[in-house]
Amino acid sequence: MTLGDPNEEKGIFMMVKVRDNNCQRSYSEANTFSREMAPTLAVSNVININQKKEEDLRKRNEELERELKNSKEREEQMKVELQKTWERLRLAEEAEERLCSQLGELEAESVNQARDYHARILSLMNQLSQANPTPLNRK
Repeated sequence: MTLGDPNEEKGIFMMVKVRDNNCQRSYSEANTFSREMAPTLAVSNVININQKKEEDLRKRNEELERELKNSKEREEQMKVELQKTWERLRLAEEAEERLCSQLGELEAESVNQARDYHARILSLMNQLSQANPTPLNRK
């Protein structure tokens, strides 16, 4: 039945169940009760829904804040790791430059030694050729 029902206008009482300690009231009492209590129930339902949404948002916000904190910690760890790696790379490049320099010096030294040995061999060959006549000339 709705408000303004023709049966109500004729004075016929209809019984309806209202959730108020499961008591039965007349339609007019129930109608009065529902008109008085419905806005309160609706407002309390809206408040409960808003509180639930607010609580859900608060939980989500806390979760996002934890994730952000963890992300920042990981970022800081990665920065430290990157700095360490960068320092190791710098040291490796310096070591490579030193090794290349040393290698160049050793190559130059080995070329000089090879020239010196070659010159010494030629000198010794000259000395041998002057000291001993060739065996073909003795015959």
